[in-house]
Amino acid sequence: MSVQPEERLSLSKILVVDDDRATCELVSTALGAWGYEVESANDGETGSEKAWAMKPDLVLLDIMMPGMDGFDTCRRIRDRIEAPVVFLSAKRDTASIAHGIEVGGVGYIRKPFGIAELRESVDRLLIGRAIAGEAEAVAGPAEKMAEPYARKTSWTRDVYFTSKRIFDFCVAAVCLALVSPLLLIAATLIRLESAGPAVFKQPRIGSRRRKTVSGEAWENVPFTFYKLRTMVNDADSAPHKEYVQALIRKDETGMSAAQNSDTASRKLMNDHRVTRLGRFLRKSSLDELPQLWNVLMGEMSLVGPRPPIPYEVEAYELWHWQRLEAIPGLTGLWQVEARSSVGFDEMVRLDIWYAEHQSLWMDLKILLKTPFAVLSMRGAV
Repeated sequence: MSVQPEERLSLSKILVVDDDRATCELVSTALGAWGYEVESANDGETGSEKAWAMKPDLVLLDIMMPGMDGFDTCRRIRDRIEAPVVFLSAKRDTASIAHGIEVGGVGYIRKPFGIAELRESVDRLLIGRAIAGEAEAVAGPAEKMAEPYARKTSWTRDVYFTSKRIFDFCVAAVCLALVSPLLLIAATLIRLESAGPAVFKQPRIGSRRRKTVSGEAWENVPFTFYKLRTMVNDADSAPHKEYVQALIRKDETGMSAAQNSDTASRKLMNDHRVTRLGRFLRKSSLDELPQLWNVLMGEMSLVGPRPPIPYEVEAYELWHWQRLEAIPGLTGLWQVEARSSVGFDEMVRLDIWYAEHQSLWMDLKILLKTPFAVLSMRGAV
């Protein structure tokens, strides 16, 4: 759904940085025709200076300019201003995604792109933004738009996040001590059933809150995620990658092809890589217990959106990135309300709603509901 220019709450400023002058002119002309105030630059150095002088609401940055490191340009821009940086690039491999969000990027628009796609992406990111950076709701619960990268903050949010961290640390430390015998037994059984380490490690994308002059901003950072191993050792990740990217694209044919059967589930079913013990660990959610270490280290929280794998983020639309504006969690609103019974967009909307309304009371309610969700095994595979 494209948002009409007259529905914008305010004029937004956009900086376009691209060495291809034809592309730069085309994009700038189109954005200007839609009511945006646009400036452009044809190299990273000029782009950084213009960003500092212009203070744009959004930067569209080509990361493949000859002789110029687009990621370094993004980092220099983000060091000076709080505006989100969206990459214009055909470069969408996992390593680039992880590095891009590490330096402050919030999304990719894949080249070559059409004018309609550009308009959809920019409108989704900027609609509802006031120049002062205050977001207003311009859509119902069924159609959330991405909000400003920098949010205004208050002492109540500071108290909440400080309390949340203290609570997470204390509970994770106690729980790790209590479940350590269970983890030892599970690890032994895993090693007896199949060769390989008992603990599975995987790169995930996390989020970190940072105080700024204007309020707060969320930085996305890769971290190592831990689980009890439920698959054969060195299992090929390609089937899951194909399935989850088809799920995000709402490609039912691709989802069925990835698992060789039709299914209404929102998770990969009939996965031959999963061991017999692994199926039990997954259904009981016992495989998630090592993430208490991630919570203890501050990389995750007890409650929050699940941290995505980098190849999931490759398929994100711009508005999906807003789910990363919260500390990732061991459990969350999606797990207790829907789990695998809803589509990807519905899961993202639940995560965004949590990010916008999170509180200690909500976290406590989700934690209290979690054991019932686990025992019901609803949506577990």
